[in-house]
Amino acid sequence: MVQPMIQRPRAYELIAGIAVDATFGPIALFGQGGTAVEVIADTAVALLPLNRALASDLVSRKRIQKLLDGFRDRKPIKRPALELALVQLSQLAVDCAKIVELDINPLLADKQGVIALDVRVRIAPTSGGSAGEANAAASAVASAISSRSTRQCQSPRSHLQSRVQRS
Repeated sequence: MVQPMIQRPRAYELIAGIAVDATFGPIALFGQGGTAVEVIADTAVALLPLNRALASDLVSRKRIQKLLDGFRDRKPIKRPALELALVQLSQLAVDCAKIVELDINPLLADKQGVIALDVRVRIAPTSGGSAGEANAAASAVASAISSRSTRQCQSPRSHLQSRVQRS
């Protein structure tokens, strides 16, 4: 599928993601993204689930937040859109226990809102390991991400630990 190229030259490149920490369980990640994400190292993590207040706190803990509020000739980003994206990402992790890792990098943010340009998802292997089950899980996650609805992924988070350790 060919998509039109996104043209947002004044947007900030951010990273948002979810993962499963061996000690704390599901976590959210946020920070400055783009190709130099590892070099800049301006990311923070938070326990899930997130609400708007927790998402706002996660954003405010990073240096990039000062730029997001507007700087010189750049307008402030649409902060509620960013917070909502983090809350929805958090809800996806809660509702879809099959997701072991999900990174959106870059997540562009500007005065128009936010838009994901690239998403990487790692799904826990199924207990039987069949290709059909793995494809079904991948399809459910892709549908949930694209539709912003997590109803397709309903599975109990309690089963995640055993599947994650096998991945």
